[in-house]
Amino acid sequence: MKPAPRSNFLIKTAIVAGIALIAAGAVIYAQVNQQPAMYDLSKTNVSNERDDVWFETNVGSFKILPRGQTLPSGKLTMNFTGSVLVSEMKGSIVPEGNVRREYYNEERGKQVWFGSGKLTIDGNFRAVQWFGRNLKAHYFGNGYIRLYGEFDKNLDTGYYWFDAKDKKFWGNFGLGVQVPEVTYGPDPNKIKTREEFQKGKGGG
Repeated sequence: MKPAPRSNFLIKTAIVAGIALIAAGAVIYAQVNQQPAMYDLSKTNVSNERDDVWFETNVGSFKILPRGQTLPSGKLTMNFTGSVLVSEMKGSIVPEGNVRREYYNEERGKQVWFGSGKLTIDGNFRAVQWFGRNLKAHYFGNGYIRLYGEFDKNLDTGYYWFDAKDKKFWGNFGLGVQVPEVTYGPDPNKIKTREEFQKGKGGG
């Protein structure tokens, strides 16, 4: 016995609705369970501003980080003994001397370099972190640098500077340095003489 036309219509409608529900469920499942996408460095906010900063220490560590949403970028040249962790690098890394890459995870954007010698990092990145001894480094770029020093046998922790005439102590604690340099207070090139100060007070 053939089903009535109305029954055929209801059956077809139910089948279509069922297929639609299955498809919708598959889409929702895929969206909920999908793996997070890798950080796309081609779409990040990378600043073109640059400044020169030098830093050196006999024993210590540093980490170059983003300033807010702006990724660090520039050229870091460093002579050292120790380990360097580079995260999400887009650019080039050139080793010299006895420095070799010990670890590389392309999917996670992590690589570790170790040894004694020179490393040149040129491009933009999420972070660069170093720990070791006998560091002499120059960074022409931007970012936020955290410096952690330790006392050597002479009770020195090291120095950093934007101007060789004004070297600052690295310190044996977490010190933050913004690059380009941020200065506060009056312009040192516009200091008033005592005569100008007296005239400003109306003292003649």
